[in-house]
Amino acid sequence: FRKGGFRLRYGRARNTGFASAGINPATMVVLGEFLAPGTQLKMERPGKAAGISSVDSIEGPTVKLYNGSVVRIDAHDAALKHKNDIDEILDLGEILVNYGDFLGNNHPLIPSPYVHEWWAQDLEERAMSLHEPVPSVDVNELTASAALDLSQHFKIPLHPKFTYLWHDITLKQLTHLAEFVSQTGQISQGDSTVEAAHDCNAPFDLILPCDPKTKELLEALLVPHAVTDDKMIIKDAAAFIKSLGLTDSLGKEWFSLKSPRIKSTIDAVTLLSEIEIRKRAPSRIRGRMGRPEKSHAREMKPPPHVLFPIGNTGGRDRSLRRAAGSTKAAAESASEIDAHYLGIIDVDVGVRR
Repeated sequence: FRKGGFRLRYGRARNTGFASAGINPATMVVLGEFLAPGTQLKMERPGKAAGISSVDSIEGPTVKLYNGSVVRIDAHDAALKHKNDIDEILDLGEILVNYGDFLGNNHPLIPSPYVHEWWAQDLEERAMSLHEPVPSVDVNELTASAALDLSQHFKIPLHPKFTYLWHDITLKQLTHLAEFVSQTGQISQGDSTVEAAHDCNAPFDLILPCDPKTKELLEALLVPHAVTDDKMIIKDAAAFIKSLGLTDSLGKEWFSLKSPRIKSTIDAVTLLSEIEIRKRAPSRIRGRMGRPEKSHAREMKPPPHVLFPIGNTGGRDRSLRRAAGSTKAAAESASEIDAHYLGIIDVDVGVRR
């Protein structure tokens, strides 16, 4: 589907459920608060529509600012900060849709993106098979060099944090990007700028001259970068360089992507980097706002007193009065009621991680 649309993310948050979907609150701000909690979004799949909720644990939008810089906004405060500086929305971010919507609407499952939770399970499974302790990984502190080391050591795909949308460009564009980076790129580490060797263990930046064609490719890949003094600066660029099949000194040692093993850009970057790279956005979902004036109040019959975890003791209408008169003793022995347990009931609650 069209690039830039909502990227499908399977899952369910505490405030989402059947016939509802979640988006990052930064997406709401970037869209001029066009979408708000409770808005009915007419979706092409898996069902007819969904109520929108705010979920801050999924990826937010990627935007281009007026100065040319590309940033991904995951926080509501950051969205308010950049709200008036946005020139173009490159990507709307993820939309959280639960499996039950696909099951309830009898819709076949569509490909899932490669996400951190999936990567963590791959890491755990591989570490256990090698009889090694499972590394503790903080995604916020994870660097590109560390992600590459983990992938190479445990033979697992590259972490999604450093996986770009390679499937959104062609093989010809990939070749152009690799040649441009190899011929014009510079490595910046600390206060020094070098063109050759550098400390591979420390994060380093890649500096490229501004080129309209190359910048368009970086935007299509959703590679965050800053633009200053007619230069494009990519922070912590080790994984980006590795995915292009370049050496640490930006040397290009391959000449052609014509191979029976290469059928797509994902195949190419996997072969060049010698690390499996998965798709970040294999499925996108289109949608539009529903008709607010047509919506009606959704009421339970009979109407409940309150949505409160009182189990089944309140009956169908969730009556607090009935629940207050229930006791453990009454359930255990109908002939005797212990006043000590009056109004105390057993309920099941979820554990928030």
